[in-house]
Amino acid sequence: MSNPLVSVFIPSYNNAHFIAECLNSVIAQTYQNIEIVVSDDNSSDNTLDVLDSYKDSIRLYKNSVNLGMVDNYNKSTVLCKADYIFFLDSDDFIDSQCIEIMMNAAITSDADVIGCQVKTVGFESAISKFPLESSDIISCLYLGNAMTYSGSLVKRTVLLSVPKKKTLAHDYLFWIDVAIANYKFLNIPEIGLFYRKHQSNETRLKHQLLDEAEAKHRLHALDSLSAFKFSDNERYLHERMVSKLGFTHVNEFGAALNWLTRLESKVNLSQDLAVSHFYQNYAMRVARKNAGSGVNVLLNYLSSKFYSQTKIVDILALLVMCVFKLNNKHEVPYFAKWLFYKFKR
Repeated sequence: MSNPLVSVFIPSYNNAHFIAECLNSVIAQTYQNIEIVVSDDNSSDNTLDVLDSYKDSIRLYKNSVNLGMVDNYNKSTVLCKADYIFFLDSDDFIDSQCIEIMMNAAITSDADVIGCQVKTVGFESAISKFPLESSDIISCLYLGNAMTYSGSLVKRTVLLSVPKKKTLAHDYLFWIDVAIANYKFLNIPEIGLFYRKHQSNETRLKHQLLDEAEAKHRLHALDSLSAFKFSDNERYLHERMVSKLGFTHVNEFGAALNWLTRLESKVNLSQDLAVSHFYQNYAMRVARKNAGSGVNVLLNYLSSKFYSQTKIVDILALLVMCVFKLNNKHEVPYFAKWLFYKFKR
């Protein structure tokens, strides 16, 4: 079938302010053979009033009790009819050609999971640069996500064999389980999803709650995917990285560089922006606490093979933060001169 049915599954909960924009973006799709399935998780605001106004365009299911995000997502295989299910959070929205482009990619590549590039809107503004090929996407899982669950197109067979687990980082662990099951990934180069960051969304709360115990859970899952064994020290460094806890001493940053170099010898991290994001985030935390250490971290980072993936403006922002907090002002000209020649090279 050249134009197979696609089920768009939207789990909703207390997003009355955003869900109309979400639904309108799906209704406006250039790909016409779709069904829109909404599963409301016992919303307590006026989300249901908004949904009722779309009753001619959607199939609405109402949970009598709040099931939580994961259990509500897992209802998709029961409520949806299609062999391809497109997931969309009720506070996000998609480009009008998103599903058409992704379905064309799914049919021509025979990929099992298809993602897209993401533009963040709301509290933050950013555009993803997710890798496109399956092997690169799987490599990225060692440090973070290379695909978002909202905005992904997944074959029903994948969902039946790899259900989402009830855990804090459920998206991340789901992709690891899919990779372990040898399913094929693909990201399209186009921006398909507009991911909204706002004060009340669950992802924002999830990042606040992610702790060392959760990092160990994620690392345990990576053991099944890993091409080699983690040493005790590498396990510690990896836990600190994936949990975004940072390090207790600046010297550990150098150890992390060595660990990432060894990791890259086994998996392809060369296109993994999660590496650069880790450096930037850690340098920012260090700079806030100790400007001198922040400069050392930046020098360490800029000397590494990964620095070229970072925008110059991001480096300069960190530099300015360090400069204004440095106690020894004589360090500033030295660092500025070194930075100039580094970028001039």
